[in-house]
Order: sequence, then C-alpha cells, then structure tokens
Amino acid sequence: MGKEPAYFERLITGLQQAAELSREEADPEAAVAHITRIARAVMGDLDAGKKPGALKPGERDFRVAGIFFAAPKRDHLILFADHDFPAEQRHLRISIYDSRPGHTVRTGQPVIIPNTDHDTTFRQILKSARMGSAVYAPVVWEGQVLGMFNIAAQARNTFDRTDLQAGMLFANLAAATWVAKGGPAHLAEVAARLGPWDEARREGTVPPAEDRTALEAELSGVLADLLKETGGSRSTLRLDDAMRRWSVETPCAEALTEGIPSLKSDRIIHHRSAATARWLERNKRTLVQPDLTNADPPAPHALVNVFNVRAQMLGPVLRDDGHVLGWLSIHYVGAPRDLGAKELAAMDRAIARVVKLTGLGVAKPD
Repeated sequence: MGKEPAYFERLITGLQQAAELSREEADPEAAVAHITRIARAVMGDLDAGKKPGALKPGERDFRVAGIFFAAPKRDHLILFADHDFPAEQRHLRISIYDSRPGHTVRTGQPVIIPNTDHDTTFRQILKSARMGSAVYAPVVWEGQVLGMFNIAAQARNTFDRTDLQAGMLFANLAAATWVAKGGPAHLAEVAARLGPWDEARREGTVPPAEDRTALEAELSGVLADLLKETGGSRSTLRLDDAMRRWSVETPCAEALTEGIPSLKSDRIIHHRSAATARWLERNKRTLVQPDLTNADPPAPHALVNVFNVRAQMLGPVLRDDGHVLGWLSIHYVGAPRDLGAKELAAMDRAIARVVKLTGLGVAKPD
C-alpha cells in the first residue's frame, strides 16, 4: 500500500524546517543534528508500533537517528548528530567493515530493512536495545561517500522503500550542510581527540560499566553540593576521557533543581566549539557570566533560547600543560544572577574534588 498524502506533506514540511534550522547554526554537528532529529520524527509509519507483531514483549515504540561519518583514515566510522542513543555512545566508533553501516559507507548503496529479524547482516549497535526496522542512506559529496545517515525504529515494518527515498533526501541535505559548515575539519578534530582507532579497540582499555557508574554517582554528588553552595539551577560536568568513554559533548555527571530539564540528551549544541569553550582554552580560568544578554563570549544560542539559561559559570579542568580537559558548569535559569567571590570559591572546591576523584587534570594552587 502506498503512502497517504499526509506522509508527503509531513515529509516536505520536515525537509523545509530542517533546511531552515540548520542554516542558523555555525557548528556543523549542531546543524546536521536538526536534520537527523526531524528525519526521525517525520519518516516512516508513525503507528507501526500499534500493529500486531511490531513489538516483542518488553519492547517499546521508539526511534533513533544519527550519522556515521568515515574517519579521515577511512578505517572506522564515528557517530555524530545522534538522537536517543545512550549518552555513553556519544561519538561511538565502529569499524568501516561493521555490518550495515560499514557496507553502506564502503559501497555507497542505500539499504532499507523493514524487519531486521529477517536480515542476517544486521547487528545490534545501539547499546540499549535491538532495533526492528532501519534505513541506511549514504551521505555523498562530490562523488565520495562521507558517511551513512541512519534512522531506526524498534517497531518492525516502520520503514519501507518510500522511506528509503525520503532518507536519501535528508542525507543529501546533511551532506551539503556538513561540508558548508566545516564538518570535515570538525570530524578530523574529533578523531584526533579520540585517539588511534586500533588503540581504542583493544580489550581492557575501558573500565567496567559498574565502576564508571559508581564514579559518575560520586561526581553527581559533587555537583549537587555545588548547586547548594551557589544557588544554581543546574550543574554539569563535561570531560574528555576516551578510557571512560566520556566526551565533553555529553555530561558525565549532572545535578538539577526541581523542574529543570537534563542536558544529557541534548544534541543541539556542540560544546567543544562553543565560544565559551574557546574562551576557557585561551584564559585557563573560570568564566563568570552574570547576564547572558549580549554576553562576550556569547553562550550557545540554544542554551539561552531553548533552555532559558540567563547566567552561568564555567570552571575548567586543566591538564598540567594547560589543555582544557573539560569543565564544570553552573546554570541559572530564568533571570540574571549576581556572581562573586563566594561562587568562585565554591567552583574551585568542586574542581579540586573532581580532579581527586577522576585522576584527571590538576587542582588550582591554594
């Protein structure tokens, strides 16, 4: 059965919105994240999960999206602009020979799998669940396959051949946007930060999940104390640590006051390339911004206009050579805030505790 007219109306509207929103972003990953997010929302049968056989016991109707871009050496793929992947799979790396994603990047062939139960090449990559239906569309620019645009749903038979054609439209938009916004340079930067691929694949390099969970709980306690001392709305800790699969793009710890949303699933902002992060790299000290209206450096647009943050502090975790490994943040939602010596001292104490718990960075001298 063909698609209903409402599907095509939804698709056209989605493509237009994706193009408009991505144009407003300076950061390449933030730009294409609008495209993957909207594609996930408009493609496929929205009622597939209600149909007999679509879901097995214990499964739920949800979708994921993202783009696996080929690393500069084209020996592996790195996940960007993802939605609903677990936080620890941020910038996930897989072999360029790995199952369906690798096949699409190597060959440039788009693939639709209405029901993954019937596909022998399919492999579960999402850590939290096996998906039941998937679209794999090559992201191509000037004849080269840059990566693979993926939309997947747990409900079987969510996607069909028409969705594969729709996926190609979104993939083409993503390719042009990625290149225009400087995506290849950003990709090279991320790949370098993650380290050599062979080293990352070695067994035993990642601490057991339960060890990381316990550490992250302790770090969240540090942030909760920081909120109490400073009267903040939200506090996050962002660190780059390949051994623990941490990236500044997703908080490894977070503390929230009542009613304040988490940033752990945020994929709109690319934090490492934000003007505030670049300020930390240059100045190597805590950034205090009592009022984000026309602030210099400017806070990420979405932080102010989507998450309603009106004041903030960012305290860097510095390596002994001055490189910024990450930072602690305090956000004040709803209104500007007077910030002074009390808040700075609380931030310094929190940074020292983070350094001691993680073994990363150096504490500020007394």
